[in-house]
Amino acid sequence: MTTEDGIAPETAISQPKLEKEANVARVEKSVEATPKKEAEKPFDFKFYVTDHSPRVADTGSPDKLRALYRDIKKDGIEQVRYDWDWNLIEQNRGEINSDQLERFKSAAQIMKEEGLDPLIILSNPPEWAKKLYKENPGEFVTSYKNYTAEVKKAVEAAG
Repeated sequence: MTTEDGIAPETAISQPKLEKEANVARVEKSVEATPKKEAEKPFDFKFYVTDHSPRVADTGSPDKLRALYRDIKKDGIEQVRYDWDWNLIEQNRGEINSDQLERFKSAAQIMKEEGLDPLIILSNPPEWAKKLYKENPGEFVTSYKNYTAEVKKAVEAAG
């Protein structure tokens, strides 16, 4: 007995099976011929963490920061992002809070000592600066330059 196209039923049934086996063999040969690639890294970028500890005297003490940054480094993190808050450094126009500035500077020094790269963010203008921006943008820019100059001096002193 044959099918309409004259092929015996046993052959018609086994033909797709033979084609599938031939395709599998071709794929296997292709895979064998493909050179193996070196294992890829899961990520090709650095991670950082954000730390707000230096804002406060208790959490920003040198001993606590050193322990924290040592742990961060052990976890494979290479960079710590932290804010040098303008509203903490200069709460009143022209009055620099040297204790706060010293705490931020100390944090940068300790990060570097522990093998971390500090990422400094200039942020959080004080209320007087926000008001000044609306009333006299030129004076605001002058005040902002003074704030950034203080930060720059402290960062340079941190090494």
